[in-house]
Amino acid sequence: MLPQEFEKQYMEQFTDQQRQAVLATEGAVLLLAVPGSGKTTVLVTRLGYMLLCCGISSDKVLTLTYTKAAAAEMKQRFENRFGKLIGTPVEFRTINGISAKIVAFYSQNVSRKRGFDLLEDEGTLNRIVRECYSRVSDEYPDDATIKDIRSLIAYVKNMMLSDQEIAELETDIEEFKTIYDAYCAELRSRSVMDYDDQMVYAHTILKSYPKILEYYQNMYPYICVDEAQDTSKIQHAIIQLLAQRTGNLFMVGDEDQSIYGFRAAYPRALMEFEKNFPGARVLLMEENFRSTGEIVRVANSFVEKNLDRHPKIIRATREQGTGIKSVRAINREAQYLYLFAASEAVDRETAILFRNNDSALPLIDYYDRHGIAFQCRKIDKAVFNNRIIIDISDIIHFAHNQNDTERFMRIYYKFGAMISKTMAKAACDRSMKSGKSIPEELLKDPKLHGSARDTVMDLISNLPELTKDSGEMAIQRIWMGLRYCDFVRDHHYDQGKYDILLMIAKNTDSAMGFLQRLEELKEISAAHEWEKGAKIVLSTIHSSKGLEFDRVYLLDTYDGILPKKGPRELEDSDEMEAFEEERRLYYVGMTRAKNELYLINCEKQASFNEEILRVMPKIIRDDSLFAPLTGNLCGRVYFDSTLGAGRVFAQEGDSLLIQYTNRQIQLKTIMELWQSREVRYQSPETVQDSRQKVDQNVVSDPSELRVGMTVYHTTLKSLGKVLSIDGNRIKIMMDPGCDVKTFMIDQLLKTGKLRMEK
Repeated sequence: MLPQEFEKQYMEQFTDQQRQAVLATEGAVLLLAVPGSGKTTVLVTRLGYMLLCCGISSDKVLTLTYTKAAAAEMKQRFENRFGKLIGTPVEFRTINGISAKIVAFYSQNVSRKRGFDLLEDEGTLNRIVRECYSRVSDEYPDDATIKDIRSLIAYVKNMMLSDQEIAELETDIEEFKTIYDAYCAELRSRSVMDYDDQMVYAHTILKSYPKILEYYQNMYPYICVDEAQDTSKIQHAIIQLLAQRTGNLFMVGDEDQSIYGFRAAYPRALMEFEKNFPGARVLLMEENFRSTGEIVRVANSFVEKNLDRHPKIIRATREQGTGIKSVRAINREAQYLYLFAASEAVDRETAILFRNNDSALPLIDYYDRHGIAFQCRKIDKAVFNNRIIIDISDIIHFAHNQNDTERFMRIYYKFGAMISKTMAKAACDRSMKSGKSIPEELLKDPKLHGSARDTVMDLISNLPELTKDSGEMAIQRIWMGLRYCDFVRDHHYDQGKYDILLMIAKNTDSAMGFLQRLEELKEISAAHEWEKGAKIVLSTIHSSKGLEFDRVYLLDTYDGILPKKGPRELEDSDEMEAFEEERRLYYVGMTRAKNELYLINCEKQASFNEEILRVMPKIIRDDSLFAPLTGNLCGRVYFDSTLGAGRVFAQEGDSLLIQYTNRQIQLKTIMELWQSREVRYQSPETVQDSRQKVDQNVVSDPSELRVGMTVYHTTLKSLGKVLSIDGNRIKIMMDPGCDVKTFMIDQLLKTGKLRMEK
């Protein structure tokens, strides 16, 4: 086919930048393609041009991409476009796939011995890791620990770390180097390799056997690589070896979209492309065909502040459109309440994107309870088996059986008490003989004194109450009353898990009911299929890469979640590099939106959203009559004529989310709230009666106090929930902030500072 014919038939609508990329068929070329620029279409069209117009045989071209799914999709798109015109099919593979081919060739033609088999069974791999960990640490690892170890093993192999670098690797896994060595030795003893070993072995073979390297270089004189920013260091090393003879390497990627650092993605290779391939060309595709002008403009202004990137400008081809909207929320839970209310009237494809899988759980819980159809990208089951959930489960089960020695030995040191393992085991032994609870027997230990004794007393008083609590109260009691939160903080676990678990617990009537609901959500997440016609999509930002949605909400985007660390917490260049990836992740989330992007802001939480708000259009003129209503109304009280008192939990423009005292929520405009507001009139002679009625709510007798009741502290001006009552001491968890404060009951009653809230 003549080039002119090809261009007329397949490239008539292409931009100059797209056309230039298609025609770049020789030499080393790096194509940097911004989000929504049509990179896959260009890559597929370029393949067609090479085969139909340049006389290149299809079996001389190797096209590599990141995942099997991506390779299959690209193959299908190529066949749909050019399949009938091409005789021999083009080879589409993952880099692991070509590595497996090289390893098999070596086994069959060089070693002539049975090679190592690929071990793909996840259960077997997990068992090997578990056994290695147990031998080294003398402890039984939970699923989350196994997942972390396997991720680290993959990272080590993909980053080509030396023994010394492995030993110096900063990780929460103690003795990781020893565990890693034991794992590798176990695989070798079984004559098997894991998924990443394929690349390690392939790279070693290509480096060690020049004839094998030459064989594959001749087999594939043209190499195309998609999603180059997600490719690991060892993958880039393999590609560089294969392409070094002819230099015909076409890499498509965008370092601004590199978000898989935890999988050892190595975007540095894109920055060093011209160094590794002298004379290489760097082409750009900067036009975005997906999003509105405002989304594109703001996204560009955000990502261009990253330092480690090629200079480029993302440009919109669409009209301005609706663009970006900001939602204020008073706290993390208020974000979810806003989304619950907004989900009731979803009229178009809407994606709720987040960084961590556990952010999806309150949404799945709500949608399941209310029969709202939704689609859910795969939720990692490890989210249900993390350390915090396991600990809380153990504490709840122990509260129901305080003679359970196995559970007690797993949790005794997690309440802040200075209790030795010897003391704990001795208490268990005495409990087995006496039949009394383990905490009671522990209290008898003469070595127990001071704060440790107080902690055991707290256990004795709180554990029986835990069996009577609602799910919400149980989680609060464990977290604050038993001070499990201190253990979580001291061990640098994710304290945000508390918010997620508390939201789920609020809909359960007991601690055991809460655990049962978690099991149900685990099953729902595992078995959930994409419901046909469902307009709501739940997904991590990582899983949404490559996708686009009409409307996008970015959830849980504040310091501590996304980003993991705020800019003020960065200490060295490695942390700065990780922080830039956090910015890229946020950028990828933004650019999934076609028409509407909602940024949900938690008040008093620093976030990337603040940076976005600074470059968004500002109101320069506002009628003075309505100006007060366009300000921040979060936290303000509202009285409805039917539902009574409520509070503004979130706001988007003139739409306010109200939560009432019965926990019902409503999302209404200011005008709708005005029309349904409660108006009360009072004659002068009833003012004194009203004051007396308020005084009647003041707690005046200790017998009026009970665990679980809601109270109001007049000096602190805050609601609180009674966690425990011990003689003259009362512990109250204050809202907001969930701080636990201890008061002397007689002083509270004497000063009249405590009111009952009904």
